[in-house]
Amino acid sequence: MLNSCFQRAWATCLAGVLAIAVPGLPAARAEGDNPGDSETARQAEPSLRFTPGMARATGAICVQEMLIERYGLPEEKRAEAGEKVARRLMQMAHRIDQRGYELVERFTEEQLARAAAKGGASGFMPPGFGKEFAERMLPLLPEINEMARGVVQDVRPMLPMKKQFQLAGDMMAFKTFMNGFEDTMKKWASGEVTEYEDPFRQQETKKRNENGETPPLEGARRQAQHAIEKPRAETWKTYLDDFKALYQLDAAQTATAESILREYTERERTITSRREWSQRVYQDELWMNICYQLPAGWMHPARVLLEDDLAVARSLVDQLEEGFKTRLESIPTRAQRLEADERIAGLLRDKGLQVVATQPQSETEPEP
Repeated sequence: MLNSCFQRAWATCLAGVLAIAVPGLPAARAEGDNPGDSETARQAEPSLRFTPGMARATGAICVQEMLIERYGLPEEKRAEAGEKVARRLMQMAHRIDQRGYELVERFTEEQLARAAAKGGASGFMPPGFGKEFAERMLPLLPEINEMARGVVQDVRPMLPMKKQFQLAGDMMAFKTFMNGFEDTMKKWASGEVTEYEDPFRQQETKKRNENGETPPLEGARRQAQHAIEKPRAETWKTYLDDFKALYQLDAAQTATAESILREYTERERTITSRREWSQRVYQDELWMNICYQLPAGWMHPARVLLEDDLAVARSLVDQLEEGFKTRLESIPTRAQRLEADERIAGLLRDKGLQVVATQPQSETEPEP
């Protein structure tokens, strides 16, 4: 929720930056362009101004969505807080000046070009513009950070004391958020990251191993390989150790239990050594792990199909496990079972938990 608030606040700032284009020199023209060629060209020169009215409207949105809803700004302070926020926005507008003008012009050009392209495109950033966007945005970040600090300085005294502490804590988190955004912009600007997606999220360079595989694919293969190499019998050994401790098996009973474990370990090895079994499990595990990398991968219909097929492939081993545990249950005597039940009940009582009856009532016992 807090991160969402930060993103809304940052989106407001970014909208301000992209709207702030104070009258000044137009962006560089292509060689040979003549600004006096037509009346239309002369009329197109002045840029869109970020007016005091725009600043007040933006300030009113910030006051409502952030200061009132989150920090409990008193209603009688709404107008004053809105004016202070608007003043800080106007100060930022004057400071970024020509740089903001050039950014909004280029961003608009790229957005319109993308909209006009056949098929269009989705997402915030037009393809191919991410590097230039970052190069133009980086010099503006200090002014945006200064604007945020100024707003906090102005409005903090208007808030209840408890909310002032909350605001201070949120600003520390906001600084971390902005540092992450700046890191992303630096990577975009350097060309280290070439897939320009969500600018509010830190992006890691997608390095590849010697086989040309990205880290997600390499990790998916590693997990799939682990699935076919790690025998279920390892967990059965742990289960048997706990079983012996619970029922306090004697030497003869222990020998029987360990013999059962060896039998089922060998039977599992027979199943998992089959090439068709390992290929099926590896493929399902690999594609399922890759599926998780997709947006909303948990909701993807392919995941359900892969999980179902994997369950079928593993059903033979699952049946072995059920048979192994059933065989073990035949070893303890009735006395050993009663003693084990009493030990468990004692442990529960030590934790302050009440032991409830686990046996059905006889027909002659009255209902409680």
